[in-house]
This record gives sequence, C-alpha cells and structure tokens, in this order.
Amino acid sequence: MDRQWLIVDQLHDEYADTQIEVDGTKGCLNALVALKKQYTHLKVLLSIGGAGEGSIAFAKVASQSGTRSHFASSARAIVDTYKLDGIDSM
Repeated sequence: MDRQWLIVDQLHDEYADTQIEVDGTKGCLNALVALKKQYTHLKVLLSIGGAGEGSIAFAKVASQSGTRSHFASSARAIVDTYKLDGIDSM
C-alpha cells in the first residue's frame, strides 16, 4: 500500500489547497471560504474516498481503530479550520 494514504493529517495537494492564488485569494480552500461568505447559501463538504485505487487504501485506513480515529480527528480539524459544512466519506 502506498504510505501517502496513511498520512491522514495532510492535504492531498497542499500547494493548491493552501498556496496557489485563486481569485485573489491564497489557496483553493481559502477561496471556498470567501465564496461561502459571499454566497451564504453555499454548502461545501470535505469529500474523502472515491472510485479506483483510492478506495482500497481508504478502506484499510478505516478498518483499524487507531488510523480511523486519527483520520476522523484530522478531517474534523480541516472542516473546522476552513469552516466547511461537513464531511462526505466513502
């Protein structure tokens, strides 16, 4: 298994998520926060999992109590940091 899937407290593309300029805002996640302020009806979810090879690794992380707990607290921290509306996971 690719070890990067076990690092659940990091963003997948940290440069794009936190550094790249999007509509005059630093980082895609911060750009979403700005859009949520402008369009108060907008709901943004942290989506985790998906089809293909990623699903296999996610299932392995979710199957163990320790990694599942770390994953849940890390995902919650991202939701809280960027004021997202929730989590969508496989």
